[in-house]
Amino acid sequence: MGDWREQLNRLAVEFRYGVGSLSELSAWADAANEKMGEVHPDVWDLYCSPTPEQARSLVLKIASEVNGFRPQEWAAGPFAVCALKKALERYLAQDFPIQSLCEVINEVEHAVLSRDKHRIESPGALPVQYTAWLRDLWNCCDWCDETWTFDNCPHMTIGAREALAMMAYPECEAYPAGGREGGSES
Repeated sequence: MGDWREQLNRLAVEFRYGVGSLSELSAWADAANEKMGEVHPDVWDLYCSPTPEQARSLVLKIASEVNGFRPQEWAAGPFAVCALKKALERYLAQDFPIQSLCEVINEVEHAVLSRDKHRIESPGALPVQYTAWLRDLWNCCDWCDETWTFDNCPHMTIGAREALAMMAYPECEAYPAGGREGGSES
């Protein structure tokens, strides 16, 4: 499973964006507890079949208290891109609503590109080539509302496919694709 602390941070970001996997949480908790003993008192609640929203709250709390990690920090940028990749894949499989996808795109765009706009260096910075397709996806979401669906927004399908083709982000390949049961639908 790799470094349990890094995996916790990744899971926190994925659950923040609604693409986390409940089954992955149990596997993470098993590995972390085996390595460290009780990682956090709330870790046991991850085994009690939490709803995606409960899991989100728990994993964000544990990541914050154990690692001092918050998904909106710059160090979360690479995990955010990987979560976006999962969201795009689920959208193309028609398993993630376009409105939720646009929320993820907006948050990732803000987190990643705001750094570039202010020319702020950070350890989680992404290479410049990732910002172009992110801007293109953000533009695909202009005027997104509750009437949008997979079937009536071909421009988003095209944008999602093009972005995935350009997302050769090696960090994402190190993490499992994740299940679909943990995603929250907005």
